[in-house]
Amino acid sequence: VLRSSEAPAAAFCPFCGESVVMATPWVAATLNDATEREIFRMIERGSIYVTEGERTLMCLRCVGRVSTGTSRPPIDVEPIRPALPEPFGTEE
Repeated sequence: VLRSSEAPAAAFCPFCGESVVMATPWVAATLNDATEREIFRMIERGSIYVTEGERTLMCLRCVGRVSTGTSRPPIDVEPIRPALPEPFGTEE
C-alpha cells in the first residue's frame, strides 16, 4: 500500500536518456529488494539520478541497474541528450 506522498511520478532521467518512473527511497528499496540505507548509499555515491524538492525521488531504472550491477557510475557516463539534427545545407 502506497501513501499518497509516495506515489511515483514520471520525469526525464539524464543518465538513462529517457522518461522514467521516479519514486521515493522506500518504494525504490521495496521494488528492488534492498534497504532504504542501500538506496541512500547509492544517492551518496552519485550512482543514481535523484531530484530533491518537496520529496526526494529517484530514477527506478537507475536503481535497478545499480542494484543488479549493470550500471557504471555516472562519473564515467555523460548524461544522454537527444542528438540534434544537422542544420539543412551543412552536409558535405
